[in-house]
Amino acid sequence: MTSEDEPTFVLDVAASRLRAAQRGDLPLSEVCDAEALGRFLALTMFWTGQPAPDWRTLQWGFDPSIHKLVPLGAGMRWSEAEPLPEALLDDPAVQTAYVRALGELAEPAYLERLRDEVGEELMQQ
Repeated sequence: MTSEDEPTFVLDVAASRLRAAQRGDLPLSEVCDAEALGRFLALTMFWTGQPAPDWRTLQWGFDPSIHKLVPLGAGMRWSEAEPLPEALLDDPAVQTAYVRALGELAEPAYLERLRDEVGEELMQQ
């Protein structure tokens, strides 16, 4: 394998590990950054009112410093939403990170800072 093949190989391995987590063969926290995913899920809930993004629109990046996937974003929901597979949300590390992030988002100081930064748009959102 040459060094130019390495990024493709790493992404193939990451995608394979993500499928294993989806099947329940690996805990999701072994595949992705649990803290980043917990925060992403909390922000999804905060801004959309949905507990999780549509699985088919979720976009991942690979963080080579930790050798794990990190959520980057999600596209628009399809007409019939397909939530994250239950096996992915069954990971205690992800659940803990999610609850911690929800708590941070619910803090009055966070909401006040957000109101100062976003202004009237926050109320519209």
